Amino acid sequence: MIEVNAKSLLLDVLRSTNSTAWPAKKLIEVADMFSIKESAVRVTLSRLVSRGLIETSEHGSYLMKRSYDPVRTWIDSWKKGEDRINDWNGYWLCICPPAKIRKKDRLKLDKAAYRLGFRAVQDRMWARPDNLTMPLERMNELLEAMSGVSNLVYATVVKLHADDQDLMLERLWNRSDLEKEYRQCAKRLKRCMLQKKNLHRLAALKESIVVGGQAIRLLALDPLLPGCMIDKNLRIELNTTTRNYNDMYHESWKVFLDSESIERVPINLNIEAMSSHSLDAPNNL
Repeated sequence: MIEVNAKSLLLDVLRSTNSTAWPAKKLIEVADMFSIKESAVRVTLSRLVSRGLIETSEHGSYLMKRSYDPVRTWIDSWKKGEDRINDWNGYWLCICPPAKIRKKDRLKLDKAAYRLGFRAVQDRMWARPDNLTMPLERMNELLEAMSGVSNLVYATVVKLHADDQDLMLERLWNRSDLEKEYRQCAKRLKRCMLQKKNLHRLAALKESIVVGGQAIRLLALDPLLPGCMIDKNLRIELNTTTRNYNDMYHESWKVFLDSESIERVPINLNIEAMSSHSLDAPNNL
């Protein structure tokens, strides 16, 4: 499980509820669920304001700074489900880095590409099925935002050939492990929905942050493989179950905040923690 600290928790709660303003006392209550001290919350809030990431309302509450965030928009796209992909035509989309790229920048690009479902090919480039509905301009914007690397080259190919052999790109993804994660995550969500009525209110809200966050991380980081490479019905079931889980907790969070304006369930989605270790480490042909 990804560690929850004051910064990630506060940003995730505020991001998840968009324009909803949170009183400091309510943010402190949420942090207390994770044994984060009030002093740490207040110091972190002050730092986030000074960095321009959040702002205060006229009533002294806190909310996200109103600005376009391509990474946040991409994470939220999990709700579109299968609408994020087209039927696969057999082509592969490849990313080639700039000719002169520093090692640390290559590592950042590797992590960013992994988040979008690409896998490294012989440490030279990254490839994935060319089945995303996302425009190339948007993808480039995302990769630059997450890695800081620009001047990337994109290519679509039918196959890659090296050392007198065709590279079996399908093997870059572990189908059985992915399908296992779909099943386990959906099962966990269903079990938690059945047990919700037996939990104390705050314990249930904490669980929604942890369990719901794990599900959405899995969906946001999913490589969205075509049906010939994965059992997509398992992915569809997980997406539907996650939607139902969030809907169940929506009213609970509105009651907690005493507000009708809360837009969706707060979830733990620390984008800085969304590295390749949160799923399988990349394979390398």
